Formats: sequence, structure tokens, C-alpha cells
Amino acid sequence: MENANRILYNHNVGGVKIMAKIVKLNEHLSNMIAAGEVVERISSVVKELVENSLDANATNIEINLIDSGLREINIIDNGSGMDKEDVILCFLSHATSKIKNQHDLFRINTLGFRGEAIPSIASVSDMIIKSNSGNEGYYVRMKSSKIVEEGTIALNRGTVVNVSNLFFNTPARLKYLKSENIELANVCELVDKLAIANPKVRFKLTNNKKTLLQTTGNNDMKSILGSIYGTNVIKDMMELSEEENGIKLKLFLIPPTINKARKNAITLVVNGRSVKNYQIINTVIEAYSTLLPNNRYPIAVVFINVDAMMIDINVHPTKAEIKFSSEKMIKDLISKTIKKALSFKQIIPEMSIYKEYKNDSVYRPNKEDAKVEYINDLFEEETIDYEKPKKEALPVLEYIGQYAGTYLLFQNEIGLFLMDQHAAAERIRYEHYLYELANPIRNSQELMFPSIIDVTQKEKIFVLDNMEIFNSLGITLEQAGENSFYLRSVPVWVINNPEEITEEIISFIIANKTVKLEKIRDELAKTISCKGAIKANKSLNLDEVNALVSQLSKCDNPYTCPHGRPTLIKFSEVDIEKMFLRII
Repeated sequence: MENANRILYNHNVGGVKIMAKIVKLNEHLSNMIAAGEVVERISSVVKELVENSLDANATNIEINLIDSGLREINIIDNGSGMDKEDVILCFLSHATSKIKNQHDLFRINTLGFRGEAIPSIASVSDMIIKSNSGNEGYYVRMKSSKIVEEGTIALNRGTVVNVSNLFFNTPARLKYLKSENIELANVCELVDKLAIANPKVRFKLTNNKKTLLQTTGNNDMKSILGSIYGTNVIKDMMELSEEENGIKLKLFLIPPTINKARKNAITLVVNGRSVKNYQIINTVIEAYSTLLPNNRYPIAVVFINVDAMMIDINVHPTKAEIKFSSEKMIKDLISKTIKKALSFKQIIPEMSIYKEYKNDSVYRPNKEDAKVEYINDLFEEETIDYEKPKKEALPVLEYIGQYAGTYLLFQNEIGLFLMDQHAAAERIRYEHYLYELANPIRNSQELMFPSIIDVTQKEKIFVLDNMEIFNSLGITLEQAGENSFYLRSVPVWVINNPEEITEEIISFIIANKTVKLEKIRDELAKTISCKGAIKANKSLNLDEVNALVSQLSKCDNPYTCPHGRPTLIKFSEVDIEKMFLRII
């Protein structure tokens, strides 16, 4: 038993020397393997080095690239620095100043902690570290994990790291790097996130001596987001704070009228670290809901501060992704906070020809009763009647005409407004059906004569497995034969073709078998709302227009259709006067 824990590299069997198949890798090869996980591309190198600067409490960090970092990466900081011994030790595998024991591993409060980054980078590059902790500067140059030069150096307090010829000894890795522009774009996105996560730090990013980003470090999030996304983006930025169950939340939200084609404009910062958590990011997107057009995403910054014990940050080799032990609580708080903020925000896109903006006063809608009986004609099948009181968030609108049988024209003190009558009707119907689908028992009706729904074997299995979903939607199905069901009851809003709607629901559930009930209700409401809404090229009289505006003003979100298209757009009086050259 005394030899049980020994690694045997060779032994004798019957007098014949047998070589072991398992051998201990040398340190250089181990570092190169680690580099495959930690140092995937140029942005990975920049991330690890800048995070070390941040852990050293640097308040000023410069990232200077040559040829997008393919030729050289240079990081300069004014952090606490290192003395001679630490400059040498930092090149050793798993050597770190950031954790000392097992307890520290479960309460990570620094950005880097594994001690793999420096030796991994040094194993695949020509790397120089110069540092001064306040006494005397010292430098070490490593190439392929070997010290080739070291000595004292004149240097201000802080650290300078230079990485050149990255992946020179791993041509296969070098081959799979992207083009210069793509590698540079990845670095830019990374530094953007780091700047957002650390608003008290001055960042400067250059490539071939051209400045790409520069922040002031004055803790002004508007200034940082403006430098990244443009000043137009931040003019209506919302700043929110919430705290619940030990979760501290700070949000910076850009109104949905300004959006992006990718999710990467959503920045998540947890305990000071810019990270990824796709569940949280999707929660932010879902909170914006139908305020966004299809396949468009918001610009948002989410700061979360929680006890470090609630986080597992060790789930990804580069520490980019994290898991929470109380993820549902965090998601619920984020969703509730965003929805509340957006519900009080007037979101009417302004078609400004000139980049000139002013703060418009909030105008309350016209509360005069419209002749709601005309709504029957607008919605083709049934009267849309809200039983619960609704907020009214549209401005006062004076109707002045219809254009192209599709767009309704209004005016007020702010300017000229155009309403898309189909989008407006869709929004009204969508919220009505969403409400009805959420209250199926109260709004369910039994059919006088049950209908027969024929299904395939696959459909039958899904119906039987998801009978609770059908019941929750107000649809009662009872097996009638090998491949058929009786349709016993449907929601009261199903006036025509209950069989067709039920078949659509079956198809939707099969296509989205892992989707939650809330998502099913939402998608069904969208589908139904579109089919019977006012079409384009339909002339409306004044009473019909008043009915439409009255119903729209009572919606939770009167600003977009269920698919995120605007119901209303605005031309300011100033813009109109400028177009006619009345103002120069």
C-alpha cells in the first residue's frame, strides 16, 4: 500500500523492463496546453492582462496594439506593481497572489485567480514584463517559457507587459486566428465591456497609434456609453437601482427605439466583473418584450452585486461565464425592474432629419369617450373590451386625416404624428388576447356540439403529454378514438373555426415542445391578433379613428405592435420647419 500513491514510470515484468504509458508532462508543454484554453485569440490575451491590471488597483490602463495585436500587444498600468521576486514568480504555473486556500476559492473577489494566464501566454509568445512596486523596477523577458533576459530597470510605479509574435511556435493556432479586422473588433468589444464594468478607471485603446477608445475614469456611465455607442444613444438613458434578498441591482437602460442586431450590446457586470450568463441576458431581452422589433436587441447595462458565495465563476476556462445559486431570484428582480421602468416611459420614435433633440413634455391623452360600438367593424369578429382599468400613456392627439388608406395623421403642440392603423389594431388585439389566455377558466365556453379533431400518432402523443397546457388555455380535449379527440370547450374569444385554432395550437406546441406556458400564450396572442386586425388600405371614419385611439391609449404598451414595429412616429415642428428652410 505504501506505493499506491507513487507514479511509476517503468517497472519489470518477468525480467523485462516495461515503459509506462503515462508520463508527467514538462512545464513548457503543460503551459502550451493551458494556452489552448486560456489564450484562444488576441482578445483573450488582452483580457487576462487587463484584468491583472485591474486586480492591481490600476486607475489608468493603456492598451496599445500593433497590427491589431498580431505583431505586438502592449499594456501599461499605474497599479501596485511587483518587486523582483514577484516578477519572476508570476511566470510559474498556478502561481497567484489572489487565492491562498480552499476558502478563498469559493469567495472569488478578484478578476484573475488561477495563475495560468502569464505562463500560458509566455509559452506561445515573446513576452516581457516590467514592474515596480515602489522601490526599484525589474524586468523579465521570456520566450517559449524560458527566461532569456532579466535585470533592473528605471520605471514608474506600475506594470508594463509586452507580448509580441503571439503563437509563433504554434503555427496551427496562428493559422486559425481571424483576419486583422475581426481580431481588432473582438478586442474593441472586450475593452468596451471592461470600461463599462470599471467606470472609475481611465482606459485608452490604440491600434497602430490610432486611438479607438478613450474614457475619463470619472464614473460617468453616460459618458462611457456615449463614447462607445454615440451621444444620440444616451440622451434618454434610464438609470435604476433596486435591492431585494441581498441582491443589489443597478441598471442603465436605453429606450427600445434604439436597438441593435446582436445581443452583445447587453453588458452584464457581476461584482465588478464583466461576464456572460445567457439566462440573465435573455431575461433582459424578454423584459423589453414586444417593444423591440423581431431579431433586434436592447442596449442595456446590468450591474449585479451579490455575496461571492452565491456565484460559481469557475465554470469556464477564461472565467467569462458564471452560474448563480439563486438565479431565479435574480432573473425575477431584473424582469420586474425593467418592465416597471419601461411601462412609465413614453416611447414614440422621432423621425429627426437633424441631430437636434429637446425634452418634450408629457401630454396626457384625450379622455373624451369615443363611440366604441364602431370598434366591431375595426376588429371584424368581436368587440375588444377591457374590463380592468388601463393607464393612458399617449399624448393628446388631434386627428387631421388619413394617408394612403393606412396611416392616420395627428397633430399637437409637439409636432406631427403618423399612426399605422394595422399596427395599432394588432397591439390592441394582442393585449386583449394575452389577457384572455391568462384567464382561461373565467373565459371558457362549452361547445353545444363537440367537434372532432383528427390527429397523427405524433400529434396524439404530444396532446396527451401536454393536456394540462390545453386546459390552462381554456381548451378541453377528450380522446375519441385511436387518432382523434373531442373538442369540448374553447375560450370565449374563439368565435369562428375553433377546430382550426385548436389545430394551430397543437402544431405550435409540437414545434416548441420545451417552451414555457407564458411563451405559448404570447405567441398565440401574436398570431391571433394579426389575423383579424384592421388591414392597410381601409378607409376609417372619425368615430372609428377615435375608437382606435381610445383603445390604444388604454394598452400597457401603446407604442409598438406585438412584433416590435412602431404604432406611432413623430416629426417635431423644428424638423419640419428646417426641411422647409424656415429655420437654418
